[in-house]
Amino acid sequence: MPSSQDELQLQKNSVLDRADNNETVVAPDDLGEDRPKQVRLHKYSATLFGKTNKCFLSAWYEKWDWFEYSVKLDTAFCYSYSKFNSRCLFQPQGRRVDQAFTLKGYRDWKHATEAKKDFPRHADSKDHLACCVMWKEKENRSTNSKEISTLLNSNAIEKNKYYISSLTDVIEFLATHQLAFRGTVEAFSSMEDGGSRLFLLLLNFSIKKDPRLTKIVKTVPRNATYTSHEIQNELIDVMSSIVKEATVQEVGDSWFTLKVDGTRNPIPVWRTFP
Repeated sequence: MPSSQDELQLQKNSVLDRADNNETVVAPDDLGEDRPKQVRLHKYSATLFGKTNKCFLSAWYEKWDWFEYSVKLDTAFCYSYSKFNSRCLFQPQGRRVDQAFTLKGYRDWKHATEAKKDFPRHADSKDHLACCVMWKEKENRSTNSKEISTLLNSNAIEKNKYYISSLTDVIEFLATHQLAFRGTVEAFSSMEDGGSRLFLLLLNFSIKKDPRLTKIVKTVPRNATYTSHEIQNELIDVMSSIVKEATVQEVGDSWFTLKVDGTRNPIPVWRTFP
């Protein structure tokens, strides 16, 4: 039965054979995801070069922070080039990516550090330097919670909140005063028409008076304006739930009385019949 060391050697040979035959090669699964996986072993696997055994050296981590090592394949990789080479601006379209630092891995330990060869040459290459810049920029944004996706999402979320808040203000005003929402026209693009009635007319008034809302409305997709009567009813239901929850919290276990009055006039009117 083969030992774990034998299995690793078979896997290593399989990857190298596929690379030599120009077949599809998949990077090993023991490399870093968010940062280089710099494995430090007491003793690394040695390879015979002529009459001398050479192996990977953990001291290289100190010189090249982008370095990472695959125990499974006994090969070295460039983390930044592996992760960011597809986004590299200096890489001409159609040019083959150097698999020695991305998929196959590098293991020519004898010539690894020779001047103007292999590691030093790769470290000074334009592609590698561009990838390192992208890696460090991403690392910096992640550390400061300012990734581009986060910044874009935060900005979009704030705009959406402000827009929905403006819609809610109009709906709250109309519902509180028991005024008619809709007319014969409900299209967002026709809010200035005479048949649009109060909801769209008040929304249009708010847009004209609020410069921030004016800018936001220009970016709102026309298939997501949230002005349909279904959305209006849903927002009214949400407001109703909020009022009921607040009332329950305020009353608690105490006794309470409800006064039902069908008139909109807050001033009571008493009439005397003969």
